[in-house]
Parts: sequence; structure tokens; C-alpha cells
Amino acid sequence: MRYTPKTIKSLIMYYQLSQEMHRRTFRDSDAKLSGKKKSIAFLQSEKEKTLSEKKDLADSYLEEIVCLKNANKVARDMLQRFNMPTHTIPMLSKKPKAATADLHKALLGHVRPENGFYDKLNALKFVPQQELSREQAYWLPANERASQTSNPNSPVTPFIHKSRPPSQV
Repeated sequence: MRYTPKTIKSLIMYYQLSQEMHRRTFRDSDAKLSGKKKSIAFLQSEKEKTLSEKKDLADSYLEEIVCLKNANKVARDMLQRFNMPTHTIPMLSKKPKAATADLHKALLGHVRPENGFYDKLNALKFVPQQELSREQAYWLPANERASQTSNPNSPVTPFIHKSRPPSQV
């Protein structure tokens, strides 16, 4: 088979182009690979930093616990010198008392209502307000105050306003 110079030239160009494409592909993949290697190295260094910080934090917590135990011992010793019982102070007692545990539950909202509480609550009848309070009557505009019925038989105590009325714009 005979090749013409034009065909040979086109084959050479094709070969050069394919070689250039392979080089670019390898360069791109090398760049990506080196970027991934850098990010892996960075993540490993961050992991080591985090682990060392965690260890340092645990050590500092241990130091704080030791300091608090020493302070607890000093406080207990001082109370014993003054003949005060340590079991009355929950922080200094060895075992938590049931009374303080119930108190903590009550403060945190763990108290359950007694049996029948909701039945009693549902049985209550709420009556709407029949008469205005002195404060409500004081703040009513004059035209509405005239339309309100009053009971002349009951004594009325005057309401003395203690602060300025709100400005009506």
C-alpha cells in the first residue's frame, strides 16, 4: 500500500495531536492527584490537631475535677469544724437525698398533677366579666362611659390615675 505525502502528513498530524491529548490528560490527572494528596495531608494534620486538642481538654477537665474535689474536701472540713452537718448541703453529701432529688424534679417541671386534676379543671365554669373594673371604666371614652350601666346601690370607690394617659394620635 502506498501513501501519498498528503496522507502521511495527515497521519503525522493525527499522531502528534493524539500524543498532545495524552500529555494533557496525564498533566490534568497529575494536577488533580497532587491536589487530592495535598487535601489528604491537610485533613490528616487537622485530625492530629483535633485529637491533641481533645486530649489537652480532657487533661484540663481532670485537673478541674481534682481542684473541685479538693475544694469540696476543704468545705466539708470547715463545716465539720463548726459542727455543721454536711448532709444538709447536697453538693457535699456522698449520696443525693430523695428530698433534693424531688426538689430538682419540681424545679425542672417534672411534677405530675394529681389524679382527677384535669376533670376538676374541666368542670369549672368560667363566667364572663359583667362589670368593668375601675381602670377599664377610667380609660373608656366619654360616649362609651355614658352607655355603660352602673349599679347605684353599690358604693363606688373612685379610681385615682397614677400615670399619664397614653396619647391618642
